[in-house]
Amino acid sequence: MNQIKSEFLKNHWGIASEIYRLVSETIKYYDLSNFSSFNKSSKVIRFNNNALDLVLIMETFESCWNYYYKTYVLESMRNEVLDFFYKIQTGNLEEQVSAPYSISAVDIDYDLLNGFDLLATQSYLLYPYEDYKDFQPELKCNNQIAKNRKITLSRICEEVYQELDITIYDDLEETLDDGYDNFDVLITENKRQDYEFYFQFMRNCWKYTKGRTGSDILGFMFFHDGLRYSSLDDDKFSTNEISELKEFLNSKGIKI
Repeated sequence: MNQIKSEFLKNHWGIASEIYRLVSETIKYYDLSNFSSFNKSSKVIRFNNNALDLVLIMETFESCWNYYYKTYVLESMRNEVLDFFYKIQTGNLEEQVSAPYSISAVDIDYDLLNGFDLLATQSYLLYPYEDYKDFQPELKCNNQIAKNRKITLSRICEEVYQELDITIYDDLEETLDDGYDNFDVLITENKRQDYEFYFQFMRNCWKYTKGRTGSDILGFMFFHDGLRYSSLDDDKFSTNEISELKEFLNSKGIKI
């Protein structure tokens, strides 16, 4: 670590060291002095007067990101999420407003980009606002630690990138067909994968909690992009069609 210049990397060396090591090994693995050693289809730029396949370097960063996104960012939420789901499944929503009915399905909104926050409400499909406006219970789950850790992880990757002097040239967008134009885009290009990791984490927590509570309540993650509902109980169900959601609920014994 003595050769590291970045104080930020030194302060987060527990994680940064592995990312630094893997990227360094990726660079050293290739014969940088031999331009012809690269496949002609590779996206190659000049690096310290040698040939470097930047896409392969980015794949290493992406692998690191995926691993630490799951183990460092998402895992910091586990206890809060489990407690949140436990409250939902044990009737805390109904208790808040002394609801005259038992809630059988909940919609869980999320704020992945701005803080990993969660908001649980009774299903708008089963309990439309105009009919149940006097009973609008909700539960919130804030996850500032996960938000901070995602920012830290991104900063670590950026600092490693700079520390190893992997320079992004002004004309890089023309060099690379993918249209990368800055490091942030390079790292977050697989944003859809982040959503999948996030949702699978939520589904596992939901099912684990059901194993403790024995609850029959159905949970849906509500994705605002495309107004898509994805079941936390059934791995195969996801839809943006209300008719399909109604059919699914009917198949579970919930009549609309």
